[in-house]
Amino acid sequence: MNLSNFGEKILRCRQNAGLTQEELALRIGVTPQAISRWERNQSMPDILILSDLCRVLNVSADLLLDTIHGNITGEYDVKTQEEIFENLNRCCEPLEIIAGIAFVPFWENSKGTALLAEQRMLLSKEGFLLPLVRVCDDERLLANEFMITAFRHVLYQENMETVDETSWAHIAETLGNVTRSHYSRILNRDIVKLLCDNLKQRYPALIENTVPENISYGLLTDVLKCLVKEGNSPACLPQIIEIIDGRLRENPDAGTEELAGLAARELSGTDTLEQLFIRRT
Repeated sequence: MNLSNFGEKILRCRQNAGLTQEELALRIGVTPQAISRWERNQSMPDILILSDLCRVLNVSADLLLDTIHGNITGEYDVKTQEEIFENLNRCCEPLEIIAGIAFVPFWENSKGTALLAEQRMLLSKEGFLLPLVRVCDDERLLANEFMITAFRHVLYQENMETVDETSWAHIAETLGNVTRSHYSRILNRDIVKLLCDNLKQRYPALIENTVPENISYGLLTDVLKCLVKEGNSPACLPQIIEIIDGRLRENPDAGTEELAGLAARELSGTDTLEQLFIRRT
């Protein structure tokens, strides 16, 4: 185990995740000063916090602590090995904003992280949990081009006429719209687990002994993807869980299509607030 560059790794992973020290601290329940001390190698996080830190930064504890023993580079080049695993991890990113070089000078000046946080709040009011968004530049793109990808698949691409201080506000707003229209492509088990963990705090009877005991995260994710693709709001998750749980108690072998069809019929009688507002506009 090599902890000499532990702080540098946290710093790099935090920046890759598009988080400030304050945002990271808020996510894992510590002070920004603690994050600063970790990044300067002045102290180490408690072992109980390490798992939350890895989850928020979307990295493994092995990477942070240098306990990866497998040699995949031939000469055991640690830097190259880390880069390889970083490239592999990028293939699993739920969301990425990839921008041409013209956008780079304006990222910090536009308060980009604050813009993403604003979109995250707006989406949450509609039932969408926006995962961590990785922001990076790529010299292979045109200078004024940006893309929004999910698991390395392009969901949106645009080549802007000009790039200035307002461009990142446009990208953030576009990200929100892309998230709404492509949420079935973005959803994964980790996001569904976070949604269920949040519900468990407010409505323990809904989740306890139900998810994942009776409804696996995989099954719930597949059903939710089907429903979201058909225009149902993820805000209906509590009702969806109750519908699925009831049917599985009657028929434990019910599959995704049957459960999604049943839930769609049950939910079709009324509109969500968002659907009502969309019709009015």
